[in-house]
Amino acid sequence: MYKDKIIHFHMYRNHFDKKGVSVSLPQHKMDSDFLKFRIRDEKNGAAFCPAVMNGPRSKKNVKEITMLVFDIDDGTSVGKNMCFWGTKYYFYTSFSHTWEKHKWRIVFPLEKPIPAVDWNRAWIAAMEFWTEKTGLETGPDQQCKDPSRIYYMPAHKPQSPKDSYFQPAKEWPWLDLDYSHIPEQKTIVKSNPSPTFDSSSVKYYGRGSIIQQIIEQYNTDEHSRRWLSSRLVGVDRGDRFEKIPCPFCNRPSMYFYYAPIQSPAAICGHRNSCGKSISLYNLSKYNNID
Repeated sequence: MYKDKIIHFHMYRNHFDKKGVSVSLPQHKMDSDFLKFRIRDEKNGAAFCPAVMNGPRSKKNVKEITMLVFDIDDGTSVGKNMCFWGTKYYFYTSFSHTWEKHKWRIVFPLEKPIPAVDWNRAWIAAMEFWTEKTGLETGPDQQCKDPSRIYYMPAHKPQSPKDSYFQPAKEWPWLDLDYSHIPEQKTIVKSNPSPTFDSSSVKYYGRGSIIQQIIEQYNTDEHSRRWLSSRLVGVDRGDRFEKIPCPFCNRPSMYFYYAPIQSPAAICGHRNSCGKSISLYNLSKYNNID
């Protein structure tokens, strides 16, 4: 017998609202209300976070993730949403969507909410799910891996194109995202502390010398490279760290070796279509790691 499932998430008045309100909606209510477009002149407005929070909106306050969201801003055709036929989802074009460059969002209610501690692993599985269904290795904005990220509700400018779709078939299942095959992230222990740097040279060389020391340490010290891997999304393979989202092609294809003698930089494994490299220092900055 069909059971009207409940979706739990947070709603926010706009980008500046950090407190938000907890919302619990049955599926039939999501079907009738979630995809209602608002007409407005600016992007900022009502938004949702696909998670249950314990406090103001921030990564540390995320308890569990209840919906998987893909933001598509690279021009991939909106028609690709039909690749997910058979799994419950909500699709709608985003505020900056145009006929010339498609921009859209697809939201999957999750059969089993994902604990925040497991989200990095689940995101890797989510990218595999995207590739499996669409045949594409690019598409979703990698900022979606932030479990506290907000997404604007459907809205468009006057006279601008818009589109939306949801699958009303009640028997179609919610997404059961399996990430059991993704290795657990390493924990940070006292024997693997944050790299430390000598600040005494600042008086003579200026602040830039500390940055240079960080760069040099990432390029030469295996301990510092392992410390960085513990703060990145990816998979530990023993001698290297891989499946890092590539800053250039947005695929989980970047890797680096712990032993810097093999290669000091991180490299994208898609050598024909991307193959770019980046220093570990710049990789840390791209991922907001201090």
